Amino acid sequence: MSEPLLFNLVGVRRIVDHTLSADERLGATDPATQQPIPPEIPVVWIVSDAGVYMMGSGLPMDKDTRPGRESLAYCWYALGCDPYEEGAIPEEVDSVRRTALCSDNVSGGDDFSLPIHAGELRGILKGAASSTHLQLEVGAAFDPYGTFTQAADFELSLITVQ
Repeated sequence: MSEPLLFNLVGVRRIVDHTLSADERLGATDPATQQPIPPEIPVVWIVSDAGVYMMGSGLPMDKDTRPGRESLAYCWYALGCDPYEEGAIPEEVDSVRRTALCSDNVSGGDDFSLPIHAGELRGILKGAASSTHLQLEVGAAFDPYGTFTQAADFELSLITVQ
């Protein structure tokens, strides 16, 4: 991966909190085995399709209240990877290529959803005293279709962006 993905902690916390507090959750699928991950296991997903974003599994879905997104489930885009945000991606880049810019860094442009245990993510966030962003870095062996328990070759860490 050429550049790590950065997620502002404001949205990450909202997604994790909603997922963990929900009475019900969507189930997930282990991308490697295609076996179900039961809804009792709270997961958030890193998703690559139109941009790269994080979303939760809590039901009912958390609705986005930002202008122009009211009909969508709440999700939080990686910094610079939000196709809805004006100026986030250079205007001269066509829309198809625009949505692939961030996912190219992660998976060569393939769509994927990577489930991450929300409880483990909350544990990481507890160390966020002065941090502003969650950083996702993937290694050379990253396989977005790797196992849920091994979670493939990626690392989550907290950083401060000036």
